[in-house]
Amino acid sequence: MTAPRKNFLAYFARHVGKICTRRMILENVWGASYSKELQYLKVYAYRIRRKLHDEDGHFLENDPSVGYRLVVADN
Repeated sequence: MTAPRKNFLAYFARHVGKICTRRMILENVWGASYSKELQYLKVYAYRIRRKLHDEDGHFLENDPSVGYRLVVADN
């Protein structure tokens, strides 16, 4: 199995600009049996944001009622 962190970011790269529900992310990255493990998302989002120097969530946005979205900066 590939590292979940890589799968986590790759999932967002395939869905750039779209809100991805927590359930969609969990099922596609970790598998259907993890669909209710919300803590996984919080931890991985935190780690990815730290690595990207995005602690304020400008690149990986959080919609508390739905999920997350990867945002591409306009150049």
